[in-house]
Amino acid sequence: MSEQDSTASIHTELAINYLRSGRLEIARDELETALDIQSNHSDANYVSALLMLRFNDNDRADGYFLRAIESNSENASAAHDYGVYLCQRGQYKESIQYFSLAANNPLFENKHLSLSRAGECIAAESMEEGEAFLKRALDINPSIPSAFAKMAEIRFLQQNYLGSRAYVERYISVVYPDARTLMLGYEVERALNDEVVASQYREQLLQAYPESSEAARLRVLPR
Repeated sequence: MSEQDSTASIHTELAINYLRSGRLEIARDELETALDIQSNHSDANYVSALLMLRFNDNDRADGYFLRAIESNSENASAAHDYGVYLCQRGQYKESIQYFSLAANNPLFENKHLSLSRAGECIAAESMEEGEAFLKRALDINPSIPSAFAKMAEIRFLQQNYLGSRAYVERYISVVYPDARTLMLGYEVERALNDEVVASQYREQLLQAYPESSEAARLRVLPR
């Protein structure tokens, strides 16, 4: 590691600590110093992208993400977070490139999360592609709540209600269910004509998330 790289890394680490504590302006100063020292420092560009997102400056965040990845294609964290950023902006196919870049890095410990997020994202355009990514993620780590939830949704849309039920139950086995998954559980059990279990999901949703949009929907549905 060169002296320039080492010094830029020190300022980047300081920026990370300031970012975590909410001292955004000081974090920006440290990152500007790091990039003045070494403009193609991958981590400094990556953290700058995260900072710009905190400032709601998407255009600059986009540029910093790209520079971080172009400077070091093995910066899997930057690639993963850029994939998340693109997915949130509706750029589903574009996000897959970066999720895959992260997942294909043998040193990246969270490749299962990149595969899962890729599946959750691309499922909006292709359930088949989404399912393939989600299955790869679950092969690596068989307890990813978000993957269970998305697979449950995919199975429901495929009218495979027993399959959807199985994934809802796997989701509930690892985390406390959110309103969306409780609503899906209710709809699955209605589709399977199990009114007893459907009623249980209904009551749990209304008690746990009374102000949710899902609870509002339930209140107007015939029982």
